[in-house]
Amino acid sequence: MIVRVRRFLAEGWNEHGTHLLHHFIAAVMLASMMQALETRHLLEWLDGAMLRVSAGASGSGSPESDPGKRYRPGIVDITPDAFSAVFQERRPLDRDRLHELLEAISRRHPEILAVDIDVSPAIYERDAPRALDQLLKRLVQSGMQIALVLPDPSDANVNLEWIRARCADGVHFASPLITERMGAVTRIDINTPSLAAIALQLASRPRIAPTAGPAHASPNLADQICEAAEHAQSEHALADTARLPASEPGESKPEPRETVPLHPAAVAMRNFIPTTSDVVLADGHAGVAGTAALGPVVFVGGSYDVGDNFESAQGPVQGLYMHAASYTSLAMITSEVHRLGVLAGDIVLGVILGFLFGKAWESYGDRTRTVQGHWQQVMTAKDPMFGINGKRKSLCRARTDAVFGLLANRIWLVATWVIPCALAAAAVYFAHWFLREGWWINPGPIILGMFLHAMSLRHTAAKGNEKHGHGHEHGAREHALEPHLSNQKREPGAFKELLIEHPGSVIAQLPLAAIFLAIAFWPR
Repeated sequence: MIVRVRRFLAEGWNEHGTHLLHHFIAAVMLASMMQALETRHLLEWLDGAMLRVSAGASGSGSPESDPGKRYRPGIVDITPDAFSAVFQERRPLDRDRLHELLEAISRRHPEILAVDIDVSPAIYERDAPRALDQLLKRLVQSGMQIALVLPDPSDANVNLEWIRARCADGVHFASPLITERMGAVTRIDINTPSLAAIALQLASRPRIAPTAGPAHASPNLADQICEAAEHAQSEHALADTARLPASEPGESKPEPRETVPLHPAAVAMRNFIPTTSDVVLADGHAGVAGTAALGPVVFVGGSYDVGDNFESAQGPVQGLYMHAASYTSLAMITSEVHRLGVLAGDIVLGVILGFLFGKAWESYGDRTRTVQGHWQQVMTAKDPMFGINGKRKSLCRARTDAVFGLLANRIWLVATWVIPCALAAAAVYFAHWFLREGWWINPGPIILGMFLHAMSLRHTAAKGNEKHGHGHEHGAREHALEPHLSNQKREPGAFKELLIEHPGSVIAQLPLAAIFLAIAFWPR
């Protein structure tokens, strides 16, 4: 049995070893090239486009089937109506009304309060203590953890001391920025002090405990801005620090920015409805609609500003809801498949597709040669009745058959290109399925590599098929006529035959594959 298996493997290697090596080297080169480009952030546009396509295909789901239901924070929304009725459309928002609103929220006993509102002192408040600041201090002392977004930096640094004072009171600060790629929010930074990442890290601390924290989050992420504010010389420098990834103590340079995909269910607007409460005016004071508990984590902000819209795979989303969606997605831990796994999968898929495309192009080459032979006989025929394949047929019918043969060959060419298109659609579908399960595999490099592989085999497969056909025919004739001579000749090994038939694979593709692999996995 073992001998038969070994003989079967040896015969298979002798017959297909050269093709296997050829497709393997090409697959390694293409997969490593895509990995190198993706590692150096040169394919972010492709990643963003694929995330939009894959996430957009999922629809918005329903609250009952929301996979992030247990992670959704409470949302207190200052709607356009509330902006008009409660805040009289004043900018900045009336501080007394904000004081009333935060007091009303505190009566619902949240543990984490993420405020997506600039609550820094207005011009008329800078010369006297503010009741709003005293409220923030009192809430922190009562056990609530508060994260405020940084105010816009000013050249006069009018808010720098106020930021330091709030940090001394125990308030945390976060960056209000939301990063877009390809015109849409498709990824979330996990190691920069965004409002969502800080809120989730605060909720993950042992004494608060209910949820998992963002993957790989730095331990000092929530305190990064306050630590930087102690030494910052300007608000602009502090704002720049808020955009940088957190670094471990003692490190000379910051860590590279890390991102994870935004889960499509997290940003579906209809999934926000069960946890969203509007701001209302009750008995002359700002309050929260309804009496239900808001939950342990509450995001406060407004949807009244039309300029605070962000595009997502599910459509336009207001900034407040995008922060809350980022929090939910981070809590759901949407991760990426490890690069080594993606590389191995690309190589295996590339080898399989190489054989598939090779056979398709060989079939197309055979059909082309057959049609060309028939057409040449038709064009050179002088006798109205002449023979093709031993059969007599009229010149008119032969011409008709040749024309239809040419048409059938073009249809086969279209079908050959339909194969990679269908596989590309399947790759997008499977990427969407994995994304719903919390894993992201960017199908873009796979699709690009597949089309490049198909194009590279267009000519080599046809030529190789023709060459192999003549070679096998010659070998069979030689074996039939002179068996004693053919037995004495040893066929070259698969690698030597590869070097003879496809020298570019050994001379160019193999060194390029090694270079791209080194670039892809070289420590950054």
